[in-house]
Amino acid sequence: MKELNPVFKMLRDQGFTARQRFACCMSCAGAKIAVEFGGRAEKDPTFDSKGFIYFHAQDVIRDEDHRRARYSTENVSMMLRFGPVEFVNHETGASRQWGLPIKEIGEAAVAALKACGIEYEWDGNPDVCITVYPLGKTKVAEQRFRAGRTG
Repeated sequence: MKELNPVFKMLRDQGFTARQRFACCMSCAGAKIAVEFGGRAEKDPTFDSKGFIYFHAQDVIRDEDHRRARYSTENVSMMLRFGPVEFVNHETGASRQWGLPIKEIGEAAVAALKACGIEYEWDGNPDVCITVYPLGKTKVAEQRFRAGRTG
């Protein structure tokens, strides 16, 4: 989502691993990034990251759907997920963790959102995703399709 490009660039510049539309869902994203970090650390023992900030494919609001007013809702939003990354080598049992404490990662994410003018809601609870309004707080028109018709 192009509205979030400056946010993710800022986070990467600060040393976070920040990805847009990363994997299909939260489970796949968590597993995929852990394996990626483990592989990168094997090749480069100095590899480090302040943490992982992302949204996955199921989180994406499609600009096309917004433009077509496919949904009737106020304040079209999506979730921004964040946290440290832990990799466990199942062969050796060794584990490694990358990242700041989860609350600090969330605070860095909202600071970048604020700096880039993206509306968000987060109460500071590290166990809750950040709600992001990349298209601004808007009311999407009522659904335009008649019952029984699709598209």
